[in-house]
Amino acid sequence: MKRFSLLGASFLWAIACQAGPIIGNIATPVGGIASISGTTAVGTGFKMNAGTNYSLDAVKVMLTNSGTAITGSELNLGIFADSAGLPSGIALTTLSIGVTISNGAQITYTATPGSAFTLLANTSYWLVLNDPNSSRLVSWDTASGNVFATGTGATDQGVDSGTMSSPTQIGTFAKAVLPPMMYEIDGTAVVTSPTPEPSSFVLAGLGLAAAAMRRRLC
Repeated sequence: MKRFSLLGASFLWAIACQAGPIIGNIATPVGGIASISGTTAVGTGFKMNAGTNYSLDAVKVMLTNSGTAITGSELNLGIFADSAGLPSGIALTTLSIGVTISNGAQITYTATPGSAFTLLANTSYWLVLNDPNSSRLVSWDTASGNVFATGTGATDQGVDSGTMSSPTQIGTFAKAVLPPMMYEIDGTAVVTSPTPEPSSFVLAGLGLAAAAMRRRLC
């Protein structure tokens, strides 16, 4: 019984310690702002490292709102596929900021995915942000000193900007002459345990039977 409890505790610890930031630069001093209003959208790319898939837990973005407060869910925020170094197609998953975007500068907001999504190892993605209302003054903050996002799970792929053809559809994008955007991707490593082959069960059964026979003979 004691052995079972110890194994169980070790397993739970191994799973819990896998959660956290995959990549980010959210703690970097702010250097400027990039407009995301109207048809203008900005995307920051990242490529997952080889070997480990991650379930997407949350995304953090640092924003400046120079106008009136708005509902966070009014912004278009999503993860998109990469095509030749640019965001492409329909959002793979959308995220929502569940609080009010208050008037003020350099505020970090957390967005959560609308459904479960897995970031695949060795795959490039784009985090794209847009405010469809051109009359508002919400901007995405940029990092001072060209400090790109770093992390143990992914590498930064630079910044693109362009237009959205719909809230979840990329229009036309191109490489942008912008400093690194301020963001963080949080996730939990997907840990998989190998399933024993049938032959392993047979061998285990034979071992138990042999042990039982030895006890009887002794």
